[in-house]
Amino acid sequence: MTKPLNTVVTVKRFHRQTMKIYLRDFENSVDVAKHRKAFEKEEQRIISRNELGSYVFNLRNKLDKLHIPNRLKDAIQETIAWLESNQEAIKEEYENKQGTLKEIANPITRIFFGDTDISGSRG
Repeated sequence: MTKPLNTVVTVKRFHRQTMKIYLRDFENSVDVAKHRKAFEKEEQRIISRNELGSYVFNLRNKLDKLHIPNRLKDAIQETIAWLESNQEAIKEEYENKQGTLKEIANPITRIFFGDTDISGSRG
C-alpha cells in the first residue's frame, strides 16, 4: 500500500503480526479528510457570500438614504465632458466646476473616507 503525499493518517487498527494498517481503515480516513476539506471550503464560501451580501446591501441602503448617487454619477460624467471640451478655460471656471462637483460629492465621500474629500485634503 502506498500513502498519497500530503495526507495525515490516523491509525486505529493494524495487523498485529505485520503492523500494517488495514487498507479499508486508511481509505476511510482519506474519505473523512476529503469530506472535512469540502465542508470547510463550503463553509468559507458561505461566510464570504454573506459578508459580501451584508456589505453590498448596507452600502446600497446608505446611498439610498442620500438620494444623490445618480446625481453624483451624472455630475462626474458632465464634469469629465466639460473638462474635455474646455481645455482652454480660465482658472476661475475650473475652480467653479470643481466647487460644484465637491458640493455634490463631499456628502458621499465623507461616508466612505471620513472627514476628508476625495482629493485627501481636509474638508
